[in-house]
Amino acid sequence: MGKEKESASSNTFVEGCMRAIGNVFGKVLGWVIIGLLLGGGLYIAVDMLIGRPAAYFCNATGLCSVARLPVPKNVYVPTVERVQALSQLTTTRYNYANIITGQTDIPSFLNRLYGESLVMVAVVHINAGIDIGEITEEDIVYDEVNDMVTITLPAPTLQDCFLDEGQSHIADRSSGIFAQPSTDLDTATRRFALAQFRDQALEEGILTDAALEAQAVVSEFFAVASDIDITVIVEPINPDAPLPETCS
Repeated sequence: MGKEKESASSNTFVEGCMRAIGNVFGKVLGWVIIGLLLGGGLYIAVDMLIGRPAAYFCNATGLCSVARLPVPKNVYVPTVERVQALSQLTTTRYNYANIITGQTDIPSFLNRLYGESLVMVAVVHINAGIDIGEITEEDIVYDEVNDMVTITLPAPTLQDCFLDEGQSHIADRSSGIFAQPSTDLDTATRRFALAQFRDQALEEGILTDAALEAQAVVSEFFAVASDIDITVIVEPINPDAPLPETCS
């Protein structure tokens, strides 16, 4: 009789465990279904790491929260020259290199099963300058009385934003047991890197530097070509100017 009670007790324990496992599995499946319905199955979370790892997890509604992501040791970030005057007549380049992390945004207890994250070393170049092709005859005014020419240059704008494919690379990637490698995560991380460095370049004054560089180059060019006094001015920066496709 004692053995029968022990057997019955064991069966009850096993059945309880099975129900618990079933409940957990049901919740997991429920979260997966909700994720697929609300966000197309994939939310992307990326951020630039300055000082210590950080990431913004943003869902389809634009709500974001901050989290911390681990970065593998010995990740090499290339040293780049921050400001570079290019050989083109009126172009200035800002160079950036830093670590960007990306992660699918799903409930934390699902990460081991379906989560995916990556660490990217991103080297990005942001170009700004003056479009000489926009200069018209009306922008070049000759003052006969003072024997002086005034040249008005268009406002500087961003011209190009791009990732240095030769130096940028995925330094680390991890995936859950059932996760499939996602090209969407790679693409989102790259776009985020470009957007972050674009905004940083604008805040650090790349358009102002481009205007000063263009003003100096054009002044020097005409000073060598003519004995007439040359005054070069640049139209004010337009904060609402449309971005080129590579920077948007």
